[in-house]
Amino acid sequence: MAAASVQSSLNIANAGGAALGGALISAGFGYTAPSLAGAALALAALGLALLIGQLTRRAPNREEV
Repeated sequence: MAAASVQSSLNIANAGGAALGGALISAGFGYTAPSLAGAALALAALGLALLIGQLTRRAPNREEV
């Protein structure tokens, strides 16, 4: 079940990225806009990963409580 959820999330992200890229091109931003949007999304994901890592590191271990 978990493997199916992972695959589904990747498929949804792939479709969302294609839709976003197509919308940017249709809006007249040019063919480089999807690459810039992808880079912005990747930086946002990196920021979230770093934030979650910091929050996890600061959280008390449930076994110690």
